Amino acid sequence: MRFDASLDAILDKTSIGKRTCSECSSLFNFEQPDLDLCRKLRVPPPLLCPSCKRQRRLAFLNYTSLYKRKCDVPGHVEDIISAIPPLSPVKAFDYTYWNSYTWEPFSYGEEYVGGSFKKQFLDFLARVPHAALTRHAGSVDSDYTLYGFNFKNCYFTFGGAKSENVHYSNWPMQCKDSLDLLIASDVELSSNSVFLSDSYRCNFCYFSAACINSDFLYLCKNVQNSFGCVNLENKQYCFFNEQLTKEEYEARRKEVDLGDREVLKVWTEKFWEFVKSQPTSALAIKNSENCSGNFIKNCKDCVGVFRALDSENVRYADFAINMRDSMHTSVSANGEELYETASVAAHSSRVKFSYQTRTCIDSEFLVNCRNVSNCFACVGLENKQFCILNVQYTEEEYYKKVDEIKTAMLEAGEYGEFFSLSASPYAYNGSLAQIAFPLTQKEAESRGLVWQPDAVQDTGTLEVLDVKNVPVHIKDVTDDILSKAIRGESGKVFRLIRSELEFYRSQNLAIPTEHPYEGMIERFGYLNNLRISEVTCASCGVKTLSRHPAEKGFTIYCEDCYKRDYK
Repeated sequence: MRFDASLDAILDKTSIGKRTCSECSSLFNFEQPDLDLCRKLRVPPPLLCPSCKRQRRLAFLNYTSLYKRKCDVPGHVEDIISAIPPLSPVKAFDYTYWNSYTWEPFSYGEEYVGGSFKKQFLDFLARVPHAALTRHAGSVDSDYTLYGFNFKNCYFTFGGAKSENVHYSNWPMQCKDSLDLLIASDVELSSNSVFLSDSYRCNFCYFSAACINSDFLYLCKNVQNSFGCVNLENKQYCFFNEQLTKEEYEARRKEVDLGDREVLKVWTEKFWEFVKSQPTSALAIKNSENCSGNFIKNCKDCVGVFRALDSENVRYADFAINMRDSMHTSVSANGEELYETASVAAHSSRVKFSYQTRTCIDSEFLVNCRNVSNCFACVGLENKQFCILNVQYTEEEYYKKVDEIKTAMLEAGEYGEFFSLSASPYAYNGSLAQIAFPLTQKEAESRGLVWQPDAVQDTGTLEVLDVKNVPVHIKDVTDDILSKAIRGESGKVFRLIRSELEFYRSQNLAIPTEHPYEGMIERFGYLNNLRISEVTCASCGVKTLSRHPAEKGFTIYCEDCYKRDYK
């Protein structure tokens, strides 16, 4: 193959050391393990630094925003719910029609015409329709969700699996009857929590596990019937880390009425003041060897990763679950040998430069494909192989053509990089990139990116209540609130749904004062907006990487000091 010979010639001349990013001009390290993976994955050395590559991938992941827009199916005139915003030039087909395959992806096929394959593919990508929503067919009564797997009665929830009656959440795994979660697993009757697992009836809990009937916990494990606690393990009946008797705790807890939103606000402020006064671990890396990043568990040789589980030899990745031998990936699970991908999952192998693709093998430049193998630059295909630009080839024709295209791309300097930021079908301000790499509208538009302004919210004949005119206590909120809209503190208008209201009543929690989107953004803030900051250990004074930036005022201990005092 000409491509392999040309690539080997490039890699043989590639040296490790400092490289200059072609996007931001910063210097970045290119190390021997990076070069080793380039050889294994059959890609040239990167032109961009890991940070710029990450920004680009995250722009192709929408985990916060749904829009109302017109369906682009010919003859359809209805409004649809879509992850692709109205201002995006991408055509969006409604979920049901897209998945029925009444439309024919091959009808959009075209032959490679020579010249710049990158330009032809981007033009092709703009012409082929996308799915307005991407979610698993096994989900039931969960129309307002995105990416979820086997959901039931879920609403405004992004990612996750096997969850029921979960609303306004991101990545809930096997959760039930809960609201406002960010990265939670095996959680029930809980809300307003981040990185909570194996817990029941817990609200406002962060980085905690195996907790029951508690509120306002931080870095706690196996804690029951407690309130406002930090760094506790195997405890019960504690109030702001003070050990009480059962009777003392119940009396103290009874004095705190979280059904009153003014009381809730006061105790929220007290809790975070207390959290910041207590030592907290800089990072969360457990049972892992030779790893760097944050939120890493049971991993080996994973470098520059944010949230990795049961993975090995993964570099520069986000949300890598059971991954092997992969580099520059975001939101991937049960795969191996992936390179420059976003939301490529479900047992995919040897896939490069692709997004929103499941169960694919030995393929490159895929978008919205499922169960394909040996396909190149295809959109919307299912159960196919040996296709290029949605055109079917014989096996022999396919390999010959792909080698020709990849060799030409490599020689032209086009091969080896993910899609440009401007190729994303999503609004930049509706993507994960805006969380980790925020831009202003002017900055985004100057770079040719889609920016979807907040839509003028048509409330019709609904009465709109300013949040300050909503009853302060949940016990005074009647069912009439379900037929009204609420203007939150940010000015965004939102409505309560019945199951949400019933949850607040059952848990005696005040109703929210903000639109669900604002709550999601706030919870991402507890993850330092998917970033890692350099700080000074408050105990030993060494420099360390941290989940919290120094300016937030947390008392941060490096890993060694935290283990010394709390493990």
